[in-house]
Amino acid sequence: RYLLLPWLTSPRTLLTLSNFVKFAWGWTFSAVFLFMVLSNYITTGTWVSSKTFMSSCRLAVGTAVWYIFAGIIFPYIEEATGVCGVSEFVTKKTCYTAGHFWRGFDASGHCFLLSWNNLFMVEESQGFFKQRKTGDKQKQQEHCLAPYLEYLSYGLALLMVM
Repeated sequence: RYLLLPWLTSPRTLLTLSNFVKFAWGWTFSAVFLFMVLSNYITTGTWVSSKTFMSSCRLAVGTAVWYIFAGIIFPYIEEATGVCGVSEFVTKKTCYTAGHFWRGFDASGHCFLLSWNNLFMVEESQGFFKQRKTGDKQKQQEHCLAPYLEYLSYGLALLMVM
């Protein structure tokens, strides 16, 4: 009855929350890039176009925003609002080096990442669904990749729900 429960709760499983969050931006980046390339191919008939270039630029900006917040802004906020358990240590590094605990506002990078992923996927898929409503139905049905793009859009929706 509970045969899968030990496997799902094991820290070595790829489906654990920590592994899911660690690789969340990579999964989002890959899924959105694949979605972008396939939707461009279905709508224009070419793999690379100015539309693909603009979407790639948005992916690069999205990656930069995630890196700046998670790698620079959040650690700075924790350093600026924190204090060491022993008052003689002023910086987080010297406090930890001396073996003490630093108390500061630790903005959740995981919550930011998951929210950022959802916002990014919604924004990137929005153009495709607008185009589907106004586009030529017959042209869309001519391509054999259309069902795969539909499955990929369902996968993006599933990632957003998770």
